[in-house]
Amino acid sequence: MAGGLSTRSRKLMRSVVKLVHPDLFPDHAYERTMNTESLKALNKYVEEMSERRRPRPARLEFYIKDPKAMSSALKKVSAQLGTSGSLSPLFLAFGLINAADVKDEPLSESDVDFLHWLRNCVSEAVSTAERHEKLKLSIRALKNTLEEKYTIVSIQVGAEYAVSIAEQEKQLEALTSLQEALGAPGADVNLKGVSLQLYHPSMSPTEYGNFGYDGGSFSFHTELMRAFIADDGCIHIVADRMRMVDELSKLDLSRARILTDVSHHWARRMREVTPHVTELLRVRSVWCDAKTELMSQRFVLWAGYLLERRSDVEASLREKMFSFSIIVHTDTDAPLISFHPSSPVLNVSADCPTDHLLEFLASEAGSGASTDAAEVHASRAREDALLEDVRSALDAKVVIKICMSDQVNDGARRLLEHAHMIRSAVNLSGACIALDDCYEVWDSGFISIPYDFSIQELPAMVRMLQAGKRPADLTPAERDAAVKAASIGAGNGATNGAANGVTNGVANGAAKHAGKTARGPKAAPPQPQQQSQQPPPRASNVGGAARGSSRERGGN
Repeated sequence: MAGGLSTRSRKLMRSVVKLVHPDLFPDHAYERTMNTESLKALNKYVEEMSERRRPRPARLEFYIKDPKAMSSALKKVSAQLGTSGSLSPLFLAFGLINAADVKDEPLSESDVDFLHWLRNCVSEAVSTAERHEKLKLSIRALKNTLEEKYTIVSIQVGAEYAVSIAEQEKQLEALTSLQEALGAPGADVNLKGVSLQLYHPSMSPTEYGNFGYDGGSFSFHTELMRAFIADDGCIHIVADRMRMVDELSKLDLSRARILTDVSHHWARRMREVTPHVTELLRVRSVWCDAKTELMSQRFVLWAGYLLERRSDVEASLREKMFSFSIIVHTDTDAPLISFHPSSPVLNVSADCPTDHLLEFLASEAGSGASTDAAEVHASRAREDALLEDVRSALDAKVVIKICMSDQVNDGARRLLEHAHMIRSAVNLSGACIALDDCYEVWDSGFISIPYDFSIQELPAMVRMLQAGKRPADLTPAERDAAVKAASIGAGNGATNGAANGVTNGVANGAAKHAGKTARGPKAAPPQPQQQSQQPPPRASNVGGAARGSSRERGGN
């Protein structure tokens, strides 16, 4: 496994394997399986390094025996390995090195042939994205069918969003198990008016139990979670078709219905008062960071206090209008009111007194926050227009921005500038593209491109297209020679001349060969994108969503 590693790394790797080897955990089936799967992922990661390829990111989760614990409890150790090919995060997680020893030496982006990489990955990425979309629709359809047939209020399976196809397949398998269990002969469970949170057995929370021996010692044991009713009435259950109906029949479903009714009452009241308080405060919108019934209650009470003092609010604000949105939260560690100039969102605590909020809104600080929010909205509108221009020019399905560097928009402009060249070499029809900080293909089918990508090969490609040659037909040596010639000619204006040639007639010759140089099956036409119904990010996340949440746009 460690053939491409340094002597020091091989030594540290052996230390890790000694701690996590599956044979060390004969009495812990779940932890043994997790260690086995993570070792497989680590093995694949190192193999890709050994082959001098940029490894795909890997999330590793191991269980080890905790020497500090009095019992035989196990400790979880997690590590995230990136595309740089560094194993330092793994060694650091196990305490084998300290922070000062961490080395992360990313591959030079100049070593990545931009168009060659894009051409090789786009077909697979488009296929993955289409598969992801089909699974999403299948999951949604089966959920709707089950909810309608058994009059279930709602079914949530797994996490709110499934990032990878593997997660989607498990969600579909869990729903299928529920369908088979409820449709089996003798299955007499009335789920009318309840909500379900479904877990695939391989992704279920676990329960722990102790088993005693005659000698007085105890062995720690894990097993699948048993079904239970949460405070909001939602039934949490593992999709095990062999025991699902039996577990449901043992629950107090009447209590679950009552709690569900109460929870939905507060959620309904929240939806009812939101438009009224938005109009009263004259802001762009009002959101509630409501993840629990208690949060919904707190929001309704906060809004009620404002609506009761309608005359005071109108007198304080007079004719003012605000460009920001308000998000109401219950974070007791946060200030009552907070705003960041780079965000169009004003964060307000549900504990914030009405007078305190009105004082802020009527002050110069409130006016300044509105001015800043207006500029943020204008900036985002320009950015959205630029990304739409890039999407249209590349004939892609969608183009989004992830990395928040100020240079990302410059990268988008360069994509737009060289769109004709790129399309003549790569068929991006139906592709989902993310401007980020690395080359990567996500599990959802998105193609991640670094904003500072190298376009040095493009002039050579233009000359080849002019000559009627196909880049895909060139040998690696011929390609390298062409790129080198382009680099030499760049100092004499060859780069600009070649780039300008695209718009001065070269595009006609390039288009003639575009169909021949394209790779991969004909992609499906772009589907209309639904607008997100999620609330805007809190100020602590100002500047754009984290990469993980942006990848989740492809989720269910």
